[in-house]
Amino acid sequence: MDWTGYGDSTRTGDNKYVLACFRADANVGWVVELRSFLNIPELKYRDYLPRRQYVASNSRLQASLNKGLAEAELTVVDVERLQSSCLCGPD
Repeated sequence: MDWTGYGDSTRTGDNKYVLACFRADANVGWVVELRSFLNIPELKYRDYLPRRQYVASNSRLQASLNKGLAEAELTVVDVERLQSSCLCGPD
């Protein structure tokens, strides 16, 4: 399967690391719409999070966002568990 280089990651409050990526043929037009709606040059979860209710007020955009996110592959990494199972340690 061919995956695009488009993706983003974020750390959660419980020391997890979340990576989202999309197939090369995924429709990511919602990203442009969302950036325009939020008036931001680059889409980052930390910028979207406090404004998600504002986004939800636009039902068409929210539907497009939901459909687009359904195409994402999410990988959740438990940092502590990974570090404890690696020979390399935390650094």
